[in-house]
Amino acid sequence: MWSLTNDQQQQLFRLAAAASVGIVVGLDRHIRHKPAGVRTHGLVCLGSAAVTLGAIYAFPHANVVQALQGVVSGVGFLGAGLIVHAGQNNTVHGLTTAASLWFVASIGAILGFGNWFISFTATLLGLLVLLFGGTLEKRLERLERLERGGRPERESDLSDGAQDDRL
Repeated sequence: MWSLTNDQQQQLFRLAAAASVGIVVGLDRHIRHKPAGVRTHGLVCLGSAAVTLGAIYAFPHANVVQALQGVVSGVGFLGAGLIVHAGQNNTVHGLTTAASLWFVASIGAILGFGNWFISFTATLLGLLVLLFGGTLEKRLERLERLERGGRPERESDLSDGAQDDRL
């Protein structure tokens, strides 16, 4: 019968947790029809945890910081491929998705080290930012437009239904 040592069980649990966290964050990107979704986020988080665990267990004399620098460089390369500068008005697309890849790579590394509190607290806070940050940005942009004297694009842009001259 094949059995796992306590260390192997711990490693398996950390890797499974990393894949799960990456998948959950990737669901947000997938639901919003962004280019990097469930698989990409799951693999980046899992890969980051695997590199961290490999540096700790497989190469006990290796410098874990150097391994993490390699992860950061690789994720930076992936993120750069997602960022697109386009349009007449110099719009940039893909920054949040690139940042979410960097985020799950960080969480994967933290899970690889086995710090459950930081990893799950950061995951919860990151999901809150992804879920509510876009709505907050849109409301702030509307307020800024109104403060500059611009008219709202729609009546619904005024969140409380008041006329724009009353703001």
